[in-house]
Amino acid sequence: MKCFSVYILLIFAFTSGYSQNAGYRIKLVNRQNPERIRYVNEGQRMKIFNTDSTAITGRIIIPTDSTLQIDSTVIAIDQLYRIKSNSAGLSMAKVASGVVFVIGVLMVVNSMILTYTIFRSDDVYQVILLPVVFIYGSGGTVATLLSGSALFLNGNNYDLRNKWDMSIVPVSKTSE
Repeated sequence: MKCFSVYILLIFAFTSGYSQNAGYRIKLVNRQNPERIRYVNEGQRMKIFNTDSTAITGRIIIPTDSTLQIDSTVIAIDQLYRIKSNSAGLSMAKVASGVVFVIGVLMVVNSMILTYTIFRSDDVYQVILLPVVFIYGSGGTVATLLSGSALFLNGNNYDLRNKWDMSIVPVSKTSE
């Protein structure tokens, strides 16, 4: 039992010492409103655009206070002109809203076909189905409109040429 507690104590000391290593963060300050500050942590998925019009997507690693690394590409921060968040959750939300959009369109088209069929038929009892078909079609319309608006979400987009100033600061010097 005593040996076990010594191992636990050593593991705790090692992990707390390792987690105290000073890393870097990207600090983004809005030029119009300098009180508006955003931080980008190391390991976040981002899409960066550099001055020669190439876009690189991946997890950010900040090796020094003047460079960024995405996958195996190292880029100086003065070569960047735009940085954009590119989270996996946002991508999954766009795919899901696209699926709901298609389902909504199919519901609307199906309700239109059913309405046409009801009015063309000679059976009087099918008129009872009209309220159900209208509710079904309006549900499809709502699904189409709501999911269609979610397709235009883009996440955070920081224009480093005109609107934002970027610097790399140590984690210990940030207030957040």
